[in-house]
Parts: sequence; structure tokens; C-alpha cells
Amino acid sequence: MNNLHSKLKDIIQEKLQDMPKRDKHGWLDGKFKGIRTLQPDNRGDVGELFIVHLLKSIGKKVKHTSATDPQFKQWDIVAP
Repeated sequence: MNNLHSKLKDIIQEKLQDMPKRDKHGWLDGKFKGIRTLQPDNRGDVGELFIVHLLKSIGKKVKHTSATDPQFKQWDIVAP
């Protein structure tokens, strides 16, 4: 079992060292690099809340409801 932990650690370290070479869009050193530490669902929440704020800032009335399907965590944003 110890060997499996060691191998997993080695693979993770290798991928972490390889990340800068694969950073095509500058996310690793960019202004918003902290978003990379969030889970994918939380990243989606950031995007939704930003869009809601953006729409409101240009004068749109926005209806933003909570999750409509807990299994898939889909959200509704309505901005007529």
C-alpha cells in the first residue's frame, strides 16, 4: 500500500511540474489564478454570479433562482 501512495505522489508531482509548460492562457500567474483552486462546481458558481452582476450593472432585471436539479446543479438566470 505504501508503494501505491508513493507512486501517486510521484505522478502528482510530475503533473504539477509540467503545468507551467501547458499553461497556454496564462492562468497560473494571472490576476485570477485563485479560481484554479476551486472545484469545478464552484468555478461555475463564480461564472453565474458574475453574469448576474454584469447583467444587473447594465440595467437588466435579473431573476436568479437556486438549483433547479440538485443532481446536475443546473441554475436558471432569466434576464428579459
